[in-house]
Amino acid sequence: MQPARSLWINFSFFLVSPSTFKQNQHFLYSSDYNDSKLVYGILKKMTSSYFEHDADIGVIGRGSTIERAFEAAAYAMFAIITNLDSVQPTIEISVEFEETDIELALVVWLNLILGRSRELGMVFSDFHIQRDGDRWLAKLSGEKWRDELERGVEVKGATLTMLKVQQVDAMWEARCVVDV
Repeated sequence: MQPARSLWINFSFFLVSPSTFKQNQHFLYSSDYNDSKLVYGILKKMTSSYFEHDADIGVIGRGSTIERAFEAAAYAMFAIITNLDSVQPTIEISVEFEETDIELALVVWLNLILGRSRELGMVFSDFHIQRDGDRWLAKLSGEKWRDELERGVEVKGATLTMLKVQQVDAMWEARCVVDV
């Protein structure tokens, strides 16, 4: 039986871990999921991280608003797929959806952009979302997959497992488990 894997990530420039970590400008990842430790810090007004889950990966987006937290969660999800520092945001697309429940909106958002990524053969690295009542409008930037992009773990979709969107002190936090 393989041990449970956990991957913790946060945008910062210092970390605590016995693992071998690779550090890029805004992306830290572990080459050994089994003994990763939490990476501490905050990048400007939004951060993202992961929480432990037995079979899949939990993503957490934090931001000064719900929208920034959603953007950070999207960044965290795509950072599982590839090193986003290598992605050139040369193509921009727009997406929109309607959802009244902010927690369900997180899952709809993540699955929508993951689906668009697959449909267009792209990887996204830049996310901007706005909310107007129940209507959510977003712009995504990225590029077509190319051989030079490192393939990480395939994310199949966002789930309702451990889904939560809440304000924690001055920050918003958006979290859920993504199926890998």
